[in-house]
Amino acid sequence: MGYQFEKQYLNEGKWQALFEFLPMVSGLDQGLFIPSFTVMNGIRNNKNGLEFAVGPSLNLGREATYYLVNEKWIYAGDIDQTSNPNLDKLESKTRMDSRGNVEIQSYVVLAAGYSLKSGKLNIPLNFFVIPSKTSTRYSVSFGFKFRK
Repeated sequence: MGYQFEKQYLNEGKWQALFEFLPMVSGLDQGLFIPSFTVMNGIRNNKNGLEFAVGPSLNLGREATYYLVNEKWIYAGDIDQTSNPNLDKLESKTRMDSRGNVEIQSYVVLAAGYSLKSGKLNIPLNFFVIPSKTSTRYSVSFGFKFRK
């Protein structure tokens, strides 16, 4: 859930350039609270409502370490360190987990969207991709805005 603030800085012909500021909270459906803030630079076609944007995103998330033990990924907090003294030699990875430590994470967001118009109501539909070293996330968002 979030809100999108826009600041138009250029409007020439069929195109407008804008900055978008998006404070959001995600993970609620998974019992997590992940606040984030994204700043995007985008262009929008005034005639057909198509929009493209790119920008950085910062969020606060919890990440935990997992180790590969006997072909199973085990949360580090569930491993008895005395019976496994060589954890540093095991394959490990980090992933989002409410039991982990709070980390600041940064990403680049690539977005494309389209605004449906009905009278004074705009309904933006957005598709965005967040690539990272370990995975790529895809998402769809929508909302509404009243025009004055």
